Amino acid sequence: MLIDFTLRNWRNFAEETEFSMLPSRERRYNHTLARFATCPKRLLPVAVIHGANGYGKSNLLKALFFLKQFITNGCGDDGKIPAEPFQMAPEKKNEPTSFSILFRTRKNVYQFELLLTRREIISEKLTLILQKEERILYDRNTEGINIHSSVDTENLQSILKTIQKKHYLFE
Repeated sequence: MLIDFTLRNWRNFAEETEFSMLPSRERRYNHTLARFATCPKRLLPVAVIHGANGYGKSNLLKALFFLKQFITNGCGDDGKIPAEPFQMAPEKKNEPTSFSILFRTRKNVYQFELLLTRREIISEKLTLILQKEERILYDRNTEGINIHSSVDTENLQSILKTIQKKHYLFE
């Protein structure tokens, strides 16, 4: 379940933009919030994206789709990253695009962060959010990959091979 999605420098989103399922401080409808044992916060049970034509509703969904495709499929065969930075300001074309997604699985809450350009992945991080702490499962940047000791070492080699095949790093 999506909890929070933040993006910057993507299509028509030059500045940081956030879509969140976290409730405001309003307490009148507190009883309608969804509760999960694995998620320390209560969440909105439903959300709506609305706005006038050209305000980015479709581009927000395209950003989510891009992130999903990039995580599961990696770069294209040509090694280029199909990032689409903000085009209306010349200085933004060469700045990195950033994504951060906070999501819940049946057992855990995770945060995935990605910073990239069309040519390279600058950084990538997956964090497990626990009740009283956060555990960085892996953190990859231009200097290498750091993997937490709790990650299953038997699966580690296959994960690294998959990452290396899917992402043409720092070429």
